[in-house]
Amino acid sequence: RETSPTLSLHDIKLLLIRFADVQSFSEDTGGGGRESNIRLIPYEMHAILYVLTTSRQIEREEKLLQNFLSRPDSTLNEAFEVDGPFFMTTLALIIMKPSDWEKN
Repeated sequence: RETSPTLSLHDIKLLLIRFADVQSFSEDTGGGGRESNIRLIPYEMHAILYVLTTSRQIEREEKLLQNFLSRPDSTLNEAFEVDGPFFMTTLALIIMKPSDWEKN
């Protein structure tokens, strides 16, 4: 059975959306302040990158991200889809190099 980091990506996506909207994390995390919960995100991102790299899934995710970036006109239509722009931005935070960010 192949390990998939998709659920962890969605968790980070939802935490970042809550943080941006200045909402409480206690509903999702069962307690803790904004600062303590936001500190978990880099560790979770590192774990996702580790899983992607060791399971050789990173190439597939990079292709998925490049396909998404190649069709900027569809981002508005997909704004509220599960794997839409928020998910892809979270994925980009994890797998894109700084030079790729400058290009896109």
